[in-house]
Amino acid sequence: MSILDDINKIISKHYFNNDAVENVSSKYEIKDCSKGCDNNVFAITFKHDSSRIIIRKPKSIDCDTPAMHTPLMQSIVMKLYASVGVSVPSLIFLDENDEYSIETYMPENDLGEIYIKPTDMNDVDKQNIFTHIGRELGKMHSIKTCGYGDIKYYSKSSNDGDTPQLEGNLTEWIQFFNQDVPDQIESCLKNDYYLLNILQHYASVDQVVNDLHSLFNQAKQYLLSFNQPCLVHADVCSNNIRVSKESISDGTVTSLKYIGLIDFADGKSGDGLYDIGRILHHVYGDWSFIECIEQGYFQGDNSGKFSIDQQRIIVFYALSFCIWLLDISENNQEIIKYNTILNNLLKLYRKMK
Repeated sequence: MSILDDINKIISKHYFNNDAVENVSSKYEIKDCSKGCDNNVFAITFKHDSSRIIIRKPKSIDCDTPAMHTPLMQSIVMKLYASVGVSVPSLIFLDENDEYSIETYMPENDLGEIYIKPTDMNDVDKQNIFTHIGRELGKMHSIKTCGYGDIKYYSKSSNDGDTPQLEGNLTEWIQFFNQDVPDQIESCLKNDYYLLNILQHYASVDQVVNDLHSLFNQAKQYLLSFNQPCLVHADVCSNNIRVSKESISDGTVTSLKYIGLIDFADGKSGDGLYDIGRILHHVYGDWSFIECIEQGYFQGDNSGKFSIDQQRIIVFYALSFCIWLLDISENNQEIIKYNTILNNLLKLYRKMK
């Protein structure tokens, strides 16, 4: 049975009293919105009133499936975010066997459908959207967790009734980086992925590798001492930021309006600044986006800014993600892209010394 057969049966069960699929399939449209490696995602539009829903179904469920790839765990995170005022979809139905979920549809576009690269954004849209993202992150990072790294399960909080307590699978935050980062730096060297024609300021690949190891060693003290884990989205990127187009009477698009965040399958327990580092990587190391985020993140504090130590760890988080993506690059286009981002991040870090 194909995934589309499964989706048609789910729709028939919940919206057409289990009528035969051939009798009802003309009453709705299915759009495959799957983008990641974790979930199949389908947008369903009902023709009689143009209303929409989202059906999520894991691409695989077995003993090795990460907990956050399951509909149950994603629905828990979604509810936690909603409880602190973050704009997220609402859960409509969770399958009792944890095979799929149905949630509300958030209009109108992913940010990535408007701007292929976030660095193409005009100043008005950048300020508006990423200040909103800063406000949302401030609320998201107020959700406390325990443990570190990939979330393995949850329990009911003893201090707050039925509030879930999410737990990471590691005992220290540094464990999330300790083995992978050094290995990935060396793997990129072994595979000749560092491009000196892009990595400015470097006369040799050995200098690049030494600098990257040095940056990790400098981050270790912070990573070792970090002890205030919170719920981290870990994938706040253009594909997961929902926006709508604001138009005037003649149909001219004047600006974008922030709608909300989607996709919670990468959720982790750790440092909230990791979210901001991932965003910094996503925007090619352009710190002006982080300045917009600061305005929302420190809302109400006119002087609120990330400290120099926080800035450095944000850049390290961006670098660690960049090295991972460079290490798993599949073609020259990806290698060039991640070297470009790596160059921007290394220049940014040097400025912070």
